[in-house]
Amino acid sequence: MIYRLRELMRWKEVAKKIAEAAKEVLGDTEVYVVGGIAEGRFTAASDLDILIVSDKVPSTSKKIWLKVEIREKAFQKGVPLDYPLNLHMYNKKDFKEVKEYYKKMIRVD
Repeated sequence: MIYRLRELMRWKEVAKKIAEAAKEVLGDTEVYVVGGIAEGRFTAASDLDILIVSDKVPSTSKKIWLKVEIREKAFQKGVPLDYPLNLHMYNKKDFKEVKEYYKKMIRVD
C-alpha cells in the first residue's frame, strides 16, 4: 500500500504523460483530473481518474481500444502498467451531458 500511495503522489506527472499520450492518439483533446484526487481526498486505495474529451471518442464500446492505445503510449513515456489509473472518455457532445456530475476538474495541459 505504501508503494501505491507513493505512486499516487506523482499524479501530476502521470496526468501530464496521459494527456500527451491522449493528444498523440486523438489529436485535439481536453484532459482533466477528476474524482478523489481532484477533490483533495485520496488514500492508498484510490486511483487516478483522468477524463479525456475529444470529438474522436466514439459513443460505443470501441472506446476500450483507444484506452489501450493511450495506456501503451503512456507506458512508453514511463507510466508503469500497474499504475492505479481509471480513464473516462467522452466525445464533446456526450461530455456536455455528464459534465455536471464531476464535482471538481483540474485541467491538464
